[in-house]
Amino acid sequence: MTHTQFGEVVGTCKVCDINLWSNYDSGPAIFPCGVLSCPYETDKERALAAQSKDYFSVHGSSLAQLIEESD
Repeated sequence: MTHTQFGEVVGTCKVCDINLWSNYDSGPAIFPCGVLSCPYETDKERALAAQSKDYFSVHGSSLAQLIEESD
């Protein structure tokens, strides 16, 4: 199995605390997250991701569900 190199952790997202990586322009490696208030995701990207089943599992994003439910 190939191991993906994300680089160094350069910070964490202020919304969900996910790591931000040097090899991803100081952004998250897992994207889109689906969280409405994500500072790394535009409305356009969120809309495109919602239309594509390739981005999310059939059960949805558990991280997004946890954050949205706690708001």
